[in-house]
Amino acid sequence: MLIGKAPEVLSVAMEIDVVLPCLNEAAALPWVLSRMPNGFRPIVADNGSTDDSAAIAAAHGARVVHVPQRGFGAACHNRAIGGEQRHRLRHGR
Repeated sequence: MLIGKAPEVLSVAMEIDVVLPCLNEAAALPWVLSRMPNGFRPIVADNGSTDDSAAIAAAHGARVVHVPQRGFGAACHNRAIGGEQRHRLRHGR
């Protein structure tokens, strides 16, 4: 039995990129982005929205990436966020 202080799980701050596929989600984005926990960085992959989705996402602190290919898969593809070398949270449905 171990007695004493529990070991620290993470010794450094960590940020996780969260890719949010988006097509005309202006109404939903404020609710979703206002609930993003600390340490999670939202990246809105906009698939050509015709509403104010991109502007609303940016106003809520999200990074907006415009993805010309339509579709959920294209929005989530790693190249959509510039191929950055970071740990990424994969999408799930």
